[in-house]
Amino acid sequence: MSTPERDEHFRDFAKQQFDDVDAMFNRLFIARDDCDQAGETEATNDIQLYLARRAYDLAYHVLHSFELMDLETCESRDELLINIPDMTELPEERQ
Repeated sequence: MSTPERDEHFRDFAKQQFDDVDAMFNRLFIARDDCDQAGETEATNDIQLYLARRAYDLAYHVLHSFELMDLETCESRDELLINIPDMTELPEERQ
């Protein structure tokens, strides 16, 4: 389902991901084109790890946003979602 709110609310978060994901998928496509199984496996694992980390980061951001809200004044899930700010900066990578 597409709605303006759903399509636009986390657009800055999505833009931050694009360059990294684009480069990773390029590595994957090149490895597949070259029939490089080890390169394909490595690129696939890197993409999955990256997406898992970003999902965790976004979940953390949402939970932190809830801590800052007065949840009792929100009347619906849509209102809660609208009040979560876009994630404009990614956290520092931790090793």
